[in-house]
Amino acid sequence: MYRLFSLPLIIILFGCGQHNNEGLKSDSISISIDSVRVNAKDQFLYLNSYLRHSDLSEDKKFLFNFNLDKHHIKQIDLDKLELVNTYPMEKEGPDGIGTNIHNIRYLQNDTFYISSYERSGIVNLEGEKILDISFDIHDLKGSQISPSASLQEIQVHPNNTNLIYAIFNDWREMEYIFAKINLKTKIVEIIDLPEFNDVEKQYIGLTDQKGKTLTMNGPTPYLDLFEDQIYISNITDSAVYILDLKNDTLQFKQPNHKIFNLSRKGPSVPKTDSFETFKKEILAVREDINFSRVLYDSDRKLHFRFSFNEVYDNGKIEEGPIRAINYLSIFDSEFDLISEQSIESLTNTPLKIFVKDKKIWVYNNFEDEMGFLRLSIHDVKG
Repeated sequence: MYRLFSLPLIIILFGCGQHNNEGLKSDSISISIDSVRVNAKDQFLYLNSYLRHSDLSEDKKFLFNFNLDKHHIKQIDLDKLELVNTYPMEKEGPDGIGTNIHNIRYLQNDTFYISSYERSGIVNLEGEKILDISFDIHDLKGSQISPSASLQEIQVHPNNTNLIYAIFNDWREMEYIFAKINLKTKIVEIIDLPEFNDVEKQYIGLTDQKGKTLTMNGPTPYLDLFEDQIYISNITDSAVYILDLKNDTLQFKQPNHKIFNLSRKGPSVPKTDSFETFKKEILAVREDINFSRVLYDSDRKLHFRFSFNEVYDNGKIEEGPIRAINYLSIFDSEFDLISEQSIESLTNTPLKIFVKDKKIWVYNNFEDEMGFLRLSIHDVKG
């Protein structure tokens, strides 16, 4: 059995009346929060990457978490809140998926798209590679993607596993590239996102005294698939692009937020040879407003998105944030803003988040045990 412990019921009224709420459809909702822990059954649950290498089953009953150290997938039953099984994966050989895993996507029928810096493929829980969909940027036809660019985010077309949508990070040019790739024909189509052109101002590089780049810090992109639409967003901006896969149309949406800035400022310099300046600039952008990926409640046809400022103890960025100031924005089915407000009772950075059973689940580490804070949203009028 899982362990459930209760926090005092927290009701937060969205008092948008004290702000200019022009364009909002609702000025009052309430939120209650509870918390749960997962029964690991005396096994170790990998939490080092904050569940970044995990995904939910299509029915949202199971969470599949990839252990980067042991190279296996652990299956968590989110209804019973307990560990179900462990599935080893191969690194090398015909079923190998590589060593440096950076992406895992649940597809259907317990199959997964898993990508590493060495290769990509579709595998099942038996560790068998059903389809190898690795590709080399050099082999792509019509590609304007630099060979030095790295794959950051990916979504597989829900009806065609040979068709993927990907975001590449070109560190040298300090830009992100959004592309549609046909893995069968090797044809690539670059999809321009002009409203995100300022993303290059969000990079900062640490160089040696001769100007050679040693490391680079840049913005995190997000690709999220909801039914037949892909939402393209990033950590620096409140705006989103919505790609409709049925109609092959691209729409830009800029919410009219009132209680926080629409985007963060970015570093004051693009490069520095001072490690202290480098840390100071990264600290500044993390303490500025940042944005989570978009969430979708298919039952109520609502979208959610967190915005947050991280707070550090006397600038000690290496120790991580001591808390976060969080805001929650709620959107209707067309991604028009309904309501927004700060959530004082949520104090951790919303790293792994998803919607299940009409609740927003936020990953939380409870003394090295996997757990979640669950936000129930009430009285939403779309």
